[in-house]
Amino acid sequence: MPLLLILPRLFATFLPFIMDDQMTTTHTHLQSYDHFTGAVIDGNYIWSGAMNLCWTELCEDVIKGPIVLRTDDAVSLKTTDHLNHPAMSREDLDEASYYVKAGLGPETLEEINTASRKKFPNKTFHDLQIDLAKEDIISYAYFYKNVRYEKPFTSKTVRFDSAMVKGFEAVDEQKHTVEVLHYESNDRFIVKLRLQQKDEELILAKGYPMDYPGEVLKALSQWHSDAGTTLGNDDHFQMPVLALDIRRDYEEMIGQSLANEGFQEYHIGQMFENIAFSLDETGAKVESQAVIAMERSAFRPGRQIRYFYLDKPFWVIMKRRESASPYFLLGVNRSNIMQPK
Repeated sequence: MPLLLILPRLFATFLPFIMDDQMTTTHTHLQSYDHFTGAVIDGNYIWSGAMNLCWTELCEDVIKGPIVLRTDDAVSLKTTDHLNHPAMSREDLDEASYYVKAGLGPETLEEINTASRKKFPNKTFHDLQIDLAKEDIISYAYFYKNVRYEKPFTSKTVRFDSAMVKGFEAVDEQKHTVEVLHYESNDRFIVKLRLQQKDEELILAKGYPMDYPGEVLKALSQWHSDAGTTLGNDDHFQMPVLALDIRRDYEEMIGQSLANEGFQEYHIGQMFENIAFSLDETGAKVESQAVIAMERSAFRPGRQIRYFYLDKPFWVIMKRRESASPYFLLGVNRSNIMQPK
């Protein structure tokens, strides 16, 4: 199944945001591909950068350092380490695409609901309804991106594995908007769909491991995203329409207590994200929000004819042009997020 990535314009080198005791940040190059905290949900791998933003805001504005848990649970510690060394930060986004806020109690919650709705009046997620005491901690991040193709594609019924689903293809002049970044075979390639928003990129990759995006991101770093040639007249491109709307609870983190000085009485009461994503013949849209609520009280729960058909598991990658780190990853493994024909 292909992978979809939405990324900043240039897949340049980038070192993830790293927090030390002074909370400094460094950006040089992407040294680790192991800090994505995505999950396989209903058979498809999905990751969004909203939780990275939410966690970092909490660390910087409230905890004043990396979060330390009072636990020996390996899964919780791994998630904590990955979030303390996030795969992306605000530097990978344009300011207009996100909102973040962290603070204490109901007043901060009210500010989050009011300010996020003011900045994003068409936000589809409901206002947060969380029972917070005055000393409880809340952190929130919201992200929205809507990109359009340079030219809309043509609707077509396509095959994904053994299912026939709604999709689209490139015909005539539309082929000139599909750039080939790398091609090994009809079952292993990377292409980019040209967008009206020149600071954004939408990349599709087929033939890479689908359980984690590390290998496909390494491959993408080798094939400069400006260097692609467009499809030839004898080449073909088609892919399915995608849509999903999920909630992910970080169950391994809920109930965990903090070991940070001054916060030993706190534990994580809620930690979740909502992700809505759609991709069709006109463009792609991703909307996500992340919430962390920490409670101080008791716990509450020849000419080769090439076929760029995304007819098997693939990756979708979205990012800013000038950033190496994506802000959305989707590993499409199953047709349950497609529309039956």
